[in-house]
Amino acid sequence: MIRVGFDLGGTLLRTAVPEFTPLAPADTAPFGLEPVEAQRHLLALFEQLAATEYEPGEHQTLASVVIEEYRAKNELRCTAVDLENLTIQLVGGRRTEMLTPLAGAPDLLRALREREVPTFALSNTGLPGGLVRRLLEHHGMRPLLGPVVLSSECGRRKPTSAAFDLAETVGGVAPGDGVIFVGDDPDKDIRPALARGHRAVWISDPAATDLDDLDDAAGADRLWRAADLGAAHRILLDLLEVS
Repeated sequence: MIRVGFDLGGTLLRTAVPEFTPLAPADTAPFGLEPVEAQRHLLALFEQLAATEYEPGEHQTLASVVIEEYRAKNELRCTAVDLENLTIQLVGGRRTEMLTPLAGAPDLLRALREREVPTFALSNTGLPGGLVRRLLEHHGMRPLLGPVVLSSECGRRKPTSAAFDLAETVGGVAPGDGVIFVGDDPDKDIRPALARGHRAVWISDPAATDLDDLDDAAGADRLWRAADLGAAHRILLDLLEVS
């Protein structure tokens, strides 16, 4: 069986920070906070969460740990779920553009689902998993995508083998299965996928030279390049056709 793995940010989802919408007093009053004070706490907390993605070494502090430590230190009355709700309100509520799908992402995932091709995702992020999944659901992506493994939940980041091991286990990859991994980062997505013997589709500027050093022994013969998701869609369907 062939399974397709995806990176999320920059591959399937936009990563730009959306404009903020002022919080309403009704949103923050239950927690004893003024809107400006609540926004200050959210921005400080998410700055700490973002920093975990770049911690030295192979391990990443779990988002749940960062949130609980921040809540305790600042004696906040709101729960982790309350903070997610406030964050969604801050980034636009029902009109939020946070983690919106890139052009072609829903069509690609829908085409794979129609062909009964299992998918999974592996992403480096500091964002809490509950927030990411709620945004995927909000934008209609969650039903189209298989299991999602986030570094903020498992404590392992790409390009480590531990992160890929976990994602493939959760994604149901069995001995003998083929994997095609799709990503935009040559060092965190593509090189580790090729090193595991997988095929890879690199979404990149056609002029990018990051992987020019690869030879066939390192996986160059298992690498395809795509300028965008539309091109990746066509490549994947061709690869699935001949597999």
